[in-house]
Amino acid sequence: MMSTAIVTEGQVEESMEYLFTSASELGVAEAEARRSKAQAMKASVEKSVAGQERDADLDPTYLKAKSYLETLKALRDAHEMRIEIWRTQSSNWRAMKL
Repeated sequence: MMSTAIVTEGQVEESMEYLFTSASELGVAEAEARRSKAQAMKASVEKSVAGQERDADLDPTYLKAKSYLETLKALRDAHEMRIEIWRTQSSNWRAMKL
């Protein structure tokens, strides 16, 4: 029955390792995105916060930092989903054994 596993235990271990090791990278990426946005807003000639944010949203440095951050978040979400699929699959197997 284990040969039909959607997610293997080895994949779950890989996902857990990724989540543990990427946590600090995610924190750094979040800080970099905030810093980049703040710098872009500060450099803006707009007086309103909305105008400064609009300018920041178009700033290449901020866009790059934000893109990297969103990529890391998506990868972490995918690894978390893999673990959830494994949990469900394991629960189903336990229920079938009863």
